[in-house]
Amino acid sequence: MKESAIMPFTDIKRLAGKHIRYMYKWPLLLPRVAANYAELLLLKRPRLRAVEFAVTYRCNAACKHCSAVGLEDKSRKELGAGEIIRIAAEARKLGALNINYTGGEALLRDDLEEIIAASRPESTVVSVATNGKLFTAKRAEGLARAGLKIVSISLDSRVPSEHDDFRGTRGMFRAALQAVEIAKGFGIEPFLCTTVTSKSINNGGTRALIDLADRLDVTITLQTACPVGNWAEENEQLLAPRDRGIFYKLTRLPHVRWEGISNYLKEGCPAAVEKLAITPYGEVMPCVFFHVSYGNLREESLQSIWTRMLQKGPFYKIRKGCPVAEDPDFREKWLPPGRDSIHKPVPIDELEAFDD
Repeated sequence: MKESAIMPFTDIKRLAGKHIRYMYKWPLLLPRVAANYAELLLLKRPRLRAVEFAVTYRCNAACKHCSAVGLEDKSRKELGAGEIIRIAAEARKLGALNINYTGGEALLRDDLEEIIAASRPESTVVSVATNGKLFTAKRAEGLARAGLKIVSISLDSRVPSEHDDFRGTRGMFRAALQAVEIAKGFGIEPFLCTTVTSKSINNGGTRALIDLADRLDVTITLQTACPVGNWAEENEQLLAPRDRGIFYKLTRLPHVRWEGISNYLKEGCPAAVEKLAITPYGEVMPCVFFHVSYGNLREESLQSIWTRMLQKGPFYKIRKGCPVAEDPDFREKWLPPGRDSIHKPVPIDELEAFDD
């Protein structure tokens, strides 16, 4: 069934309450936002909203929940700066308003400043995800000069020892909080980002991080635990139905968000419809938690790969919640045991035809 093009009042209120302030920070973004809505509503054409661009899978931590661990392949060459800049330009032409450079640990790329500066940060929300350890004052100064306006800093627990243990590296909690202050000092808006598990939502851990974000006066992004990567067999981490109700109530707090709350017309999973994930080797996936490749950007254009993605597979509409985290039937069909332990995302042609 076709999604309605009429935006409910609740969604207008959602967008206004959470995102209007960014229009002031990026005035040159306004014409692009308007053009995207015109394409969506008047011409009925899909438009990208965001891209999660992993520029490396190398990392200086050993996180217990790493979703990319099965995708790293040291025998494959990472995309060069020129290739990344070309792909970012393609994404912008398809509508992408936000390009988030992530990893692994994105700050391990010495050419990250060059990539950011060439990604049109004056009219694109260019952000970087980091664990904070390498986000020094010197690096922040260079990133700010390149045009970076947002840095997303991972934090898994309000208890320093728990966070460090989860990240497999000492000093990570302290580094994350220092990164928040360093970012503010250079005019870069810091976000916190945390993965919500059944345990953390029930023992007060998630709420403690939300309260910390409030005290620090920063936005916090909540991500539901997904059974991929190191957690491919860790279903006990997943939110139960009751937990999910609490999760979505928490995202209504003024300084709390989840990825699906930023969508154009309807809240829900934006995978493929509005958002794509790109690996350091050029593979294009619907989501960082759905390791199926629809094509490689060293071989074909982003436009052709995205068109195939919308036509073939389960992501052709905005779905309620995160299907990887919340839908056992979806996981049984698309993420069977062992499929996630691979160095290259499974090509879509190797999967059975989708029938919804």
